[in-house]
Amino acid sequence: MADVNITKNEEFEDIQNEDVQDGSKMTLEDFLASHTVENLTEEIVLNERLKDFKFKIGSMTKDELEKYQKLCVIRDKKGNVLKQDSMKFSELVIVNHLLYPNFKSQEFLQKLGVNTPAQGLSKVLKVGEITALSDRIMKFNGFDEDFEDIRAKAKN
Repeated sequence: MADVNITKNEEFEDIQNEDVQDGSKMTLEDFLASHTVENLTEEIVLNERLKDFKFKIGSMTKDELEKYQKLCVIRDKKGNVLKQDSMKFSELVIVNHLLYPNFKSQEFLQKLGVNTPAQGLSKVLKVGEITALSDRIMKFNGFDEDFEDIRAKAKN
């Protein structure tokens, strides 16, 4: 077993990372406590075809991610994992974390002439755009590695 050095909290109080306006230093704990990741949003331009329009994306929780991963696992009759339905995963990510346009809005779905958010996505976005939008939402939520690796890990 490796030796672990446990240090008293007082020793960490000297770690300073950022100046505060009044001239004092802000600790990492102070920064994190005042910059939570709940309800973060960002406006993005998806691609050249939609360059004149901004999508508004939002944050997701660990529990939401795990739920989507579980919902997208395809199993055989014995319960063994066969594969991950990556398109369904992308749709869940978009429908639940794309704030504008809102594919859960009944008014918007009626405007599109569809019944479900997945039908709406397929009607107005190319397959590659759906994947790209899902990838952007995942990157916004801290997944900077290759998204295919994340999808592969999801089925394990």
